[in-house]
Amino acid sequence: MNGRAARGTVATRHLGTLRRQPARLRTDADTLGGMKILVSPSVTEMLFGSSSPTLQGYIDEALGPAVGDYDVPGLEHDLRALIDEALPEGVTLEGEAILADDDADVTEFDIREAVGWIDVHTVAVGHDMAGPGS
Repeated sequence: MNGRAARGTVATRHLGTLRRQPARLRTDADTLGGMKILVSPSVTEMLFGSSSPTLQGYIDEALGPAVGDYDVPGLEHDLRALIDEALPEGVTLEGEAILADDDADVTEFDIREAVGWIDVHTVAVGHDMAGPGS
């Protein structure tokens, strides 16, 4: 192989190896001739160890029965913004997936290390609609 994915596929990193699989996301890099590597199809699994397929599902899971007391869309927006800001250069959160530029020199460990300080409960404090002490 010449190191480039066939049209309609993306290269994915899995346990230190690259695999080819059908492309799931179209990015601006596709139209610019660049290639994105799918680091993880699930931001929640990679960064938070959650089995929830979506970030909103992870938030619901983390907040439990009190989830109704929170502005979940606002919380998800802020959580995504914090993750995006913390990700290493060349790595992005797109939908529920983490993508990296094909020339990004980062590992899954680097990504987890950069984002590890983010805590959904801390972010949730600013989105509590029930008020203090509820």
